[in-house]
Amino acid sequence: MKISDKQIREITKGAVNIEECSGLICFRRLNKEPSSRYSAISEEMYAKTGATAGVRFDFVSDTEFFKLSYRIYKGSSQKKGAFDIWVDGKLWASEGEDLDDGSRLSIETVFNKGEKHIEVYFPCLTRVEVSSVELSDGATLFPFRNKPVAFFFGDSITQGYTSAFPSLTYVARLCRLMDWDWYKSYGAYLWQQSICWTFILL
Repeated sequence: MKISDKQIREITKGAVNIEECSGLICFRRLNKEPSSRYSAISEEMYAKTGATAGVRFDFVSDTEFFKLSYRIYKGSSQKKGAFDIWVDGKLWASEGEDLDDGSRLSIETVFNKGEKHIEVYFPCLTRVEVSSVELSDGATLFPFRNKPVAFFFGDSITQGYTSAFPSLTYVARLCRLMDWDWYKSYGAYLWQQSICWTFILL
């Protein structure tokens, strides 16, 4: 069964805004005003503001099937397009292709029976727009519990360079350890060669 756009929004974390874009669902880490400021610097910088670094689905379900259909676009100088799927705190699968030309793609996986906590980490270095999410017919679906929230503001290392696994960036690892939800922003060129970052718990 396909879940509704409303349900997709309810299970999404790490996005400041969730919008409809030509029939697809777009996830924004920055509001329009700061994004436009990056466009004045360079097209490469502006593309990075659209990358889905830190965006993820986080939900509880008894589904035995998951399918995500999407389009993928450039979001950095790299083309890493993997999604990581975690089940009950362990990496279950890493799926996805390294394309950035707007091609229609999909990933899917099967799960064991029973209720489980599922996390789907979006690619850090490309931009993803979702067309549909499918679960087993009649499956339950609940957003995972809320946690304390951390906001990370840093350079490309904070975005996720050059990790092929979005769930294994230092931000994702730290937040799993501390049991935090999180948002990633981006401020490259603010500190040149440093890896400076700050975070605020809300």
